Amino acid sequence: MTKKSLKELDVSGLESILYLWGQEKKVFQSEAQFQFNLAWRLQELYDCEAKLEDLTVVVTRKNKSDKEFMQKVYTDIVLVKDDYYVAIELKYKTATLKHKDILLFNHGASDLGRYDFLWDVNRLELLVDPAKRNRETPLARAEEIKVFRHCAKGFAILLTNEKGYWKKSYNDEKETIDKQFCIGEADGCLYGKTLDWKKKNGEYTNTIKNTSRARSIVLNKAYHYQWKPYCELSAAENNNFKYLIIETL
Repeated sequence: MTKKSLKELDVSGLESILYLWGQEKKVFQSEAQFQFNLAWRLQELYDCEAKLEDLTVVVTRKNKSDKEFMQKVYTDIVLVKDDYYVAIELKYKTATLKHKDILLFNHGASDLGRYDFLWDVNRLELLVDPAKRNRETPLARAEEIKVFRHCAKGFAILLTNEKGYWKKSYNDEKETIDKQFCIGEADGCLYGKTLDWKKKNGEYTNTIKNTSRARSIVLNKAYHYQWKPYCELSAAENNNFKYLIIETL
């Protein structure tokens, strides 16, 4: 089989892989299994080398005591051909399910999961857009980028059987702490360029405060997205899987 050029990889190419897996009712025990299987399949289909947990960013930061430390950032899958790179971030969020030899546990906290997925989109923008890197790492913060893998494009993929991910919508009338991170509805759009938790008296709630998630997400642009069916199993509860892909260029 003649492999396709890596430059041809797009959302439809990823969807075709997920569609066939869904027809086979292929369910993963863990995110690591999902990551490995996707990387392997992409390397079979496209003329490239697939790297798992590739070191894409190393940043020198200073703590409150003015001591320097290294922060390393890894990307789930990086595909490379010559000097052409494609970055892929995966999220596999599950609700409790027993299917054949697969036992899935409840991750819960879908509000945090949605934030983390959108943070992946933000990080992929940093990998593909040099201008954003300059905006995100001003000299005033005394941060120096040591390694930055420039990528031609990036894909954030979320696969889940937790219906809270695709049902909770930004357009819901109820004001919730995580409203700006809601990605529900069959078709939708990430509204605005800055996404943040709802604050009380100008501060984050105790759940968010003093955590790595106590920061807003600033996106380059609005993204349209579409939830698509993956598969439906015979189990009575949490048997419906869907996925979402957002491409950054």
